[in-house]
Amino acid sequence: MRVLLVEDDIQLAKAISISLQREAFEHAWLRRLDEARQLLARSTYDAVVLDVELPDGIGYDLLDWLRARDNRTPVLFLTVRDSIRERIAAFDRGADDFVVKPFVMEELISRLRAVIRRSAGQASSHWQLGPLRIDVASHIAHMHGETLDLSPREFVLLLELVKHAGKVVPRASLESSIGNVESNVLEVHIHNLRRKLGPELIQTLRGIGYRLHL
Repeated sequence: MRVLLVEDDIQLAKAISISLQREAFEHAWLRRLDEARQLLARSTYDAVVLDVELPDGIGYDLLDWLRARDNRTPVLFLTVRDSIRERIAAFDRGADDFVVKPFVMEELISRLRAVIRRSAGQASSHWQLGPLRIDVASHIAHMHGETLDLSPREFVLLLELVKHAGKVVPRASLESSIGNVESNVLEVHIHNLRRKLGPELIQTLRGIGYRLHL
């Protein structure tokens, strides 16, 4: 899963980055709202972790910018402000959750997973699609009860395809999910997934992307 962290406190951002990396989240870290707008205009993320007070503005401005463009990416705010009135106002504007500073890192990660699941219509950290079952937290996938031997990038690609099962996932989105790799690397990973899942389950739409059909 891909997360954008927007936080200007360097020490806190580094601590969050370490936790995200440990939990196998792909993530980018920025310190300014303008940089975040530019990145979100060209890339997609599963969630945004956003500080309320930033050097070039208020995090709510980025939330308004996203929602005005019908971008429903979950936004989890980090804030020292804990008044009920402010939280209600933020939720009304489209916020998904709040974590009040100081916080326990495990709570942040748990809440982050929860908002991503809710956004995707999932009630738990397990994805079940026919004979395919994915445990997001442990990064394990099973097919017909057998554990699949997947590399980290293969797991990320499979999860992206499962999240949009039956729909075409653009090539650019899949490349972005595994780090904007060289042009032929995506095909290699797709080939490996087909070999492990079954050749007919991942369909190619030439010039567009790929679709998982189970």
